[in-house]
Amino acid sequence: MAVVREFENDDYLPEYGLLVLRDVNVSWSPHDTGPPRDRDSGEEPTGTFAAAGGGWLTCQAGSGHHVVRLELHDSPPAADHDSFDDVAETPYLAGSGGLCLTYLTGGAGGLADLELGAGPYFRVRVARRRGDTPDGAGDRWLLRFWPDPAVSPPVWLVRGAPAVGPGYSGWQAELQYEPMELSGIVAAVARELGRPPTADDVEAWGVAHQRPAGWLDVPMRQPPRPPLTTGHADLDERKAAQHREVTDRLAAEQRRLDEIAAELGVAPVRRKRDALPLLAAAGILRREGPQGYVVGQPARVDTVLSLPPERVRAVMLQDARSRYGGLAEDLRSILRWAPSLPWETSLPSLAERLLVGEGELREVLAFAEQNAQLHASAASPSSSSSAAPWSAGVGSVLWLESGPRPSPPPPTGPASAGPSTGGARPATSGASRPGTPPPTPARPSAASSVPSAPATQPAAPDVSADRSGSSRPGTPPPTPARPSAASSVPSAPAAPDVFADRSGSAGSVEPDASTPAGPAMAAGPTPPASSASAMPPVPVRPAAPESPGGTAMPMKAPVPVNASAPVTPPGSVRPPAPDGPGTSGESATSDATATPSGDQAATVARPAGTERATPGRRRAVPPPGPRQAGEDAPVVEVRGLMARLTFNAPAGARWSMSSRERERDQPPIPPLGAPPRAGILESDGTVVEWRDGARVELARLAPARRWMRALQTACGVLVFGHDQPAQLISADGTVTDVADLRSPGMAWLLGDGRRLAVFDSSHHRLESRYRLRLLDLTGSPAVTMPWPADQPFGVLGVHRDAIFFADPISAGVTMRWTPGTDPEPHPHPLQQIDPLTGTGTIRTREGISVIRPDGASVTVPIDTTARLALGGNQLWTMRSHPPALTLFPIEPGPHVEPQVWWLPEDRRRSPQGTFREPFWEDSSHVLFGYHLWHFPQEPAIGLRLSLTDGTVERLPAAGRPGQSVTFIEPLHVVP
Repeated sequence: MAVVREFENDDYLPEYGLLVLRDVNVSWSPHDTGPPRDRDSGEEPTGTFAAAGGGWLTCQAGSGHHVVRLELHDSPPAADHDSFDDVAETPYLAGSGGLCLTYLTGGAGGLADLELGAGPYFRVRVARRRGDTPDGAGDRWLLRFWPDPAVSPPVWLVRGAPAVGPGYSGWQAELQYEPMELSGIVAAVARELGRPPTADDVEAWGVAHQRPAGWLDVPMRQPPRPPLTTGHADLDERKAAQHREVTDRLAAEQRRLDEIAAELGVAPVRRKRDALPLLAAAGILRREGPQGYVVGQPARVDTVLSLPPERVRAVMLQDARSRYGGLAEDLRSILRWAPSLPWETSLPSLAERLLVGEGELREVLAFAEQNAQLHASAASPSSSSSAAPWSAGVGSVLWLESGPRPSPPPPTGPASAGPSTGGARPATSGASRPGTPPPTPARPSAASSVPSAPATQPAAPDVSADRSGSSRPGTPPPTPARPSAASSVPSAPAAPDVFADRSGSAGSVEPDASTPAGPAMAAGPTPPASSASAMPPVPVRPAAPESPGGTAMPMKAPVPVNASAPVTPPGSVRPPAPDGPGTSGESATSDATATPSGDQAATVARPAGTERATPGRRRAVPPPGPRQAGEDAPVVEVRGLMARLTFNAPAGARWSMSSRERERDQPPIPPLGAPPRAGILESDGTVVEWRDGARVELARLAPARRWMRALQTACGVLVFGHDQPAQLISADGTVTDVADLRSPGMAWLLGDGRRLAVFDSSHHRLESRYRLRLLDLTGSPAVTMPWPADQPFGVLGVHRDAIFFADPISAGVTMRWTPGTDPEPHPHPLQQIDPLTGTGTIRTREGISVIRPDGASVTVPIDTTARLALGGNQLWTMRSHPPALTLFPIEPGPHVEPQVWWLPEDRRRSPQGTFREPFWEDSSHVLFGYHLWHFPQEPAIGLRLSLTDGTVERLPAAGRPGQSVTFIEPLHVVP
């Protein structure tokens, strides 16, 4: 029982509440059929405590700073379950043998934290001791692995919390965030004070936690401020639509809150303070004394309020998932590692393995079967009664199988023949037939929390009907339209049996005697059967004008895109290129022919049944079959080398040519200009400058490192990497390590060009340390700002030799530090500083307030995403589709006349846009680099825009083809 290898992390922060271990390199042979099952499904269900599979192990960790220890043993360790709060054992299948402690979205790879060695099967005992850390801020975990080729299903040895979840009350969805947040604040205040808090205690607690005075008396639903202009009519309309949507939603939430208050018999909620009596009436809070409140245990919302049937059903389903979902995943974990399926067990044996009561086990078996996760049978599949469902008798044998219960075979022979129905099989009645199991509801889709559950599969008639309702013999029945992803939940589905509350109140739905005994069935009102299968009508675009020989769709005119040269008059705004499909020449289905902004589609009419040639292939469109007048015909859309068949288009088959080369004329290609003034950093680590027009390679840094930023200084080019020493390259190519500089985004160059303000922070468990240092690139000693090490702050910018930072403890206060002095408050709160002039900005409800060094201020009523341009004389924003730089003058007044400089955009677009965030080469020229995934039509590394006359130039290509470059940020001389 010796420990072979070990690893410990004393500050593990779970992501999404999960502790995650993964194999560093998972690969399975396609011929390997051993356990676990579904190893490549991509699912990693954790269950109530912990679970494992092929190359993964996850645990329910919650929040906090945890201590995680991994150990490899040569044999099973001694039993020490009593010293832990939770213990479980499970098999684990290793791939490479390397194990990495990671995060849910962190993946795996690189070096292993624990090498398991050859296996491939191991067993792991997962143990947790709650709060057993030096600061009490997390749990202590011990995961011990040992080789175990004899795979046996998981077993739970100690449970420190009930296996059945707390349930779902549904109040959060009814009251929304603000009232429920107030209940959480009451709980926090009660913990701190050690007594039931009053409303005044709650208000004082909020002020102490950076809320404004009187926050408890503000309106419960505060409308958003009206949107400010962006300088673009289409973006302004989009923001206005979003504002209307939010305003309407808040008004609907307030109306619903008033309805709830009236139903509970309390006063309407207008202020946040008014929500306290409502929360008490709902049972979420409980009154303690004349004015105090404590957290209550509310009843489920559908037992208190009058809710629509579909809402009642949704609450009941969510409540059942909250109670039994984790335990059902534990059952699935057992079946994942079972030696064979169906797996034979018994109710007492399975309850002992799961460490739950037999009553809870009956309930979770019923839940899992109703959700098609597994099904239980009373006899072996080899016996004649294998189809009979399991009856929850004590000591009865169980045969467990994954997935839904198979449907019974249709009856055969003369006994099954009924009266003739004209060639159609008679529909199945709702009554069950003796000797057959009851139908199993369909498993809900991943996109829907409300499963549709038809009791039986309707029989398909031999005579089909067309859309008008008339039947045509010899044709298959029409396929109903598939609902969109946004409406995967039917308006009123036929409800299967669902779980009610824990009180066991009887409902109107009687459970079948042959089904496993489970929780009491609850009863929401049953919707009409007709509504369950009703599908919304598919909208059809009106037919386009007819022309001889077919449906000729007009060619769209190309949309010109200005590349450069023309000067936009001050204050003018060029209208953007059309965004979205036009009004003619498109098929009726937006998912098939809607193209991004500026894209144009051409459609060609051809006689039905003829062949059309596409690049590298030929396709034939069959002639349309009989259809009613005006009925939509299929459309074949071609994108490059792909064709798409589209329905719901105007009558007559046609080709929709969407190849980008045919969609529009390409914009003019800007001329080549000079290279970037400060140079570039190529992807292979080469630092390049241009001297007198000639390319000069200063140095080639280690390409394996990830270089993220390059900065021109008075001492040379400074190149930053993540968590590695920065490199200073002098004019003669000498490379010097700057070991004290490792954070690329936390360095600001002072006005002399040789000193850097560097912000450092370190965090370990609950302790954080912060400091601001001044590094001299000439070698002088570093200077540290006098500031409490445990008090956070954030650097805003620099001007000459002054450094500005925000103190979050003193909300809204901006501090200024000049080396050699103590930090002092700045007269005005700022959020951005111009390094040349010292002009600053701050966002307000009225727009952007610009504050000059002399204290004069101007508020510009524009969108608050705008930032200061170099020199502090303009504000700027950037848009993506179509790309443009918008400049706003800093002038008082209610109206703003922006200057819009449009940029060329080639045919290859991406949702994120073409260009990276711009930066100023000097006060009158702006550089735009391409995103990593964008490659221009003509070789270039970016664009240069002149703010003087609007000229756009391409920056000459450099580096390896297909690799992006990093611009060296130029040194700006402070006047």
